[in-house]
Order: sequence, then structure tokens, then C-alpha cells
Amino acid sequence: FLIDRPKASQATVYVGCRLADVKPERLPAYSVLRLLAGDRAWKLREEWGATYGVHAAVSTLPGNASDLTLNGAVETPQVGKSVARLLSIIGDLSRGAVDEKLFMTIRWDAGREFMSSFATADARANAIISAVNHDWPLETWDKYPERLAATTRDSLKEILAPCAGKEVVSIAGDAAALRPQLEHEGLKLQ
Repeated sequence: FLIDRPKASQATVYVGCRLADVKPERLPAYSVLRLLAGDRAWKLREEWGATYGVHAAVSTLPGNASDLTLNGAVETPQVGKSVARLLSIIGDLSRGAVDEKLFMTIRWDAGREFMSSFATADARANAIISAVNHDWPLETWDKYPERLAATTRDSLKEILAPCAGKEVVSIAGDAAALRPQLEHEGLKLQ
């Protein structure tokens, strides 16, 4: 979807898709996915200096639905290439095309983040509430470290299966400048 903001010097880009339903045994894979997608998306800024940062988020909702979003502000001349790159990040992750060293580093980061997230009584209480809202056993958190250690690139492929090739792209920017770029990248605009 392209929302016109005439003469805008940058565009706000959102790429999102539905992930597989969350199950307690796969919960660590969602954290790894968020960190990996965020790492890869942030590279757009490092490589081109054309963005103000692109961020990744994975949402898990009561009922166990989940989604992945990549979003950020991109300078108008780089929007077409940036959107194509964001879609290729999702495609690569859905095929398990992730460097092993990067994957292991990100998995380690997910473990550190998990341990830090239980540093306060409020955080522990929120974890219990989250388990109740999702109808997960409370042992979900006790088993998280071993499940994280068992998370592989194939784990990412499993949770991204409903996503790849079904992404929704929303862009708010100067339609006159963006339409040719996006069509050149093969995107069908609405």
C-alpha cells in the first residue's frame, strides 16, 4: 500500500507478516528471529546511510497469534531498494540462509536478554501473567534456556513458514517519487 505524502523527503516503511502460532517450546525462536531481523534491517543504515533506522518487532498475542514487523524511516531515493532488501531479509530467514556465526551470536544475545528480563519482581510477575494469557504452563520460563539452546536456523524456518511471500508492505511518502522505484522492484501497489 502506498499512502501519498506529497514532497516528503523520507518515507515511513512498514513490512509485516503473520508468523506461525506461538507454542511454548518454540518461544525462544521468536526472540532469536526478532534480534536477527533487527540486526539485518539495521544494516540498511550502516550500508547506505539512507535510513533513520529500521527496527524489527515480533508480537505474540493472547490466543498465540504472532507477527513480524520491520519498520522505519527511509530517505525517498532509497525506498525501493530498501523495501526490496527488507523483503529479502524475510526471504533469507525463512530459508534458513543465516551465517552460522551470526546465528550463534544472536542466540547468545537472546539468552542474555532473557536473563536480564527476569531481573525485577515486576518482570517475573509479568512473565507469569504472560504465561496465563497465552495458556502456557508456568514451566515455560524454566525450560526457556534449554529450548533456546535447541533453537536452530530450521526453527526460524518453521515459524516463518506462513510469512514468506505473504508480506504486507505499507509506505507513506511522496507517491510521485516512490511509485516508479517500487514498480521497478516488482511491487504491486494499491
